[in-house]
Amino acid sequence: MSAILIILSFGLSMIAASYLFKKKNNKRISILLALILNTLFLGIAFGVLYTEEMRVFGAGIEKILILVLAIPLVTWVNALALQFIKPKKTQM
Repeated sequence: MSAILIILSFGLSMIAASYLFKKKNNKRISILLALILNTLFLGIAFGVLYTEEMRVFGAGIEKILILVLAIPLVTWVNALALQFIKPKKTQM
């Protein structure tokens, strides 16, 4: 379940970041957008999946914490993948 959510987060943020990079030709803003999307997507998934039982007993919490720990990793992979995308050339 966590792996599927992480892959979905990567795909969503990569599509949005590459689109913005091609439009604006600014890699920093694209990486920032990827970070924001990853944080929102995986943070909301963590909030939905984190139940009262996990809070009280701590059972299964290590599987859910992977979502929070994956945010910087997925953003870093997005930043690496943006290097292979060619920006749109502007005409003078």
